Amino acid sequence: MTTADSIDALAQATRVLTIGLVVILAMRPLARHALGAHTCYALWWLVPALILAGLAPPWPDAIHASHVVAFDLTRAAPMASAAPSSHASALIFLAWLLGTATMAWLLWKRQLAYERSLGVLRRRGCTWISDCDGTTPSVLGALTPRMVLPSDFRTRFGRQERRLILAHERIHIQRGDLLANAAIAIVRCLFWFHPLVHHAAARMRLDQEVACDAIVVARHPDSRRTYGEAMLKTLSHAQPAPLGAHWGNPHPIKERIQMLTQHAPRRSSRILGAALLGAICSTTMLASWATAPSASSAENFTAHVVLDFANGAHKDLKLRQSFGKSFTIKSDEGGTPFALAGTVTKNAEGRYDLRAEIREGDTVAAAPHLVTARGKPARIRVGNINASGAFHGTTVAITFTAR
Repeated sequence: MTTADSIDALAQATRVLTIGLVVILAMRPLARHALGAHTCYALWWLVPALILAGLAPPWPDAIHASHVVAFDLTRAAPMASAAPSSHASALIFLAWLLGTATMAWLLWKRQLAYERSLGVLRRRGCTWISDCDGTTPSVLGALTPRMVLPSDFRTRFGRQERRLILAHERIHIQRGDLLANAAIAIVRCLFWFHPLVHHAAARMRLDQEVACDAIVVARHPDSRRTYGEAMLKTLSHAQPAPLGAHWGNPHPIKERIQMLTQHAPRRSSRILGAALLGAICSTTMLASWATAPSASSAENFTAHVVLDFANGAHKDLKLRQSFGKSFTIKSDEGGTPFALAGTVTKNAEGRYDLRAEIREGDTVAAAPHLVTARGKPARIRVGNINASGAFHGTTVAITFTAR
């Protein structure tokens, strides 16, 4: 895969990701209050579903417009070409890689800082105990989750509070929330330039915690007040760990305590929520798939080629070929064997990059490099200009057209 292909894939992924995030963020308030915390958290599955839809065979009839840049080349002037789009693609790809590496480093640095703030960890049964007081109970490790408790866990929290906290953290482990958080971190690295991704990551982490709270409260319906008091005791102003799950930020805890006053929706509402979620996912995936670049536009091109020779002969033909594969157009109408051979590729801007060789008889008459786009003919003129400025020779006009 070339850098241009990578940029195209990134642009497509950004488009479908944006669609998914806008839909999810718009529906979150209604989903949480009307359909429950589980449905609200499940909405985030729309993001990987959209990405998979983007990898599916695209809609066959999608057509993408493009700008037009035409070049008129003659033998009388030096052969010229557009600025090398491959260089621009390489620079864009390099900037993206640099941003991805920087974001990964920042998240990893924050993760290490949080783990250092816990001090030395000592294993006690199925949990790990920090040697620091006042830290937040948490779970660390995506592949091998560890429940980490502060050294004052038994003195700061009552028996029932400890029971609820441990239940909450076990749910994180059982549901695989640490793997989900690792996936969030990867998406943030890949789409570091997208502000909506970072905003949505914080919202998803909150929905994750609220969904866990809902399970704990459903299992211990008489412990809402105790559960809220336990949350207040875990307030921390430390930066959250990107790959962890803990109770540490004041603003999410405020929202979570408010949610404790709401009762779980009825079974009929949950069924309706599941059906609605499925309909939204299906509709959004279909819309994303339908607007994706077509397979034909991604692999093949169609061009209208017109040849005008010095003796007045004219030839009009249609060329259909795959990108990157060589083609040859031959003609004897001009009196001398004429051949145009070349390849066409598509650059990051969606324009057509033509590298060709024109032969008249056994002589290479020109080797043009054109960067053009759909809609207007790009002309190559091979011949001579006399003293009066009149051109005498062969004109090739190539127009890239829709399928």
